[in-house]
Amino acid sequence: MADKERKKKAKTQKSGKNVIMAFYNDLKGEFKKVIWPTKKELAVSTVQVIVASLIIGVVIISMDSVYGLALRLFSAFIAQ
Repeated sequence: MADKERKKKAKTQKSGKNVIMAFYNDLKGEFKKVIWPTKKELAVSTVQVIVASLIIGVVIISMDSVYGLALRLFSAFIAQ
């Protein structure tokens, strides 16, 4: 009876080395599935991100300026 329990425990318990090796092998397998972009695709994506960031920045600055002006005009109107 004790032998069966010991064998069962040995199967369920994994050593630290086995866990690390299993993780490494799984990671290696997942990296093989990744479709890496070409240099051209990467350059195009980078330019798209920069342009989108600039456009969003301009929109935010514009909205801030308009709301700031409206707030100053409103506060000047209230102060009179």
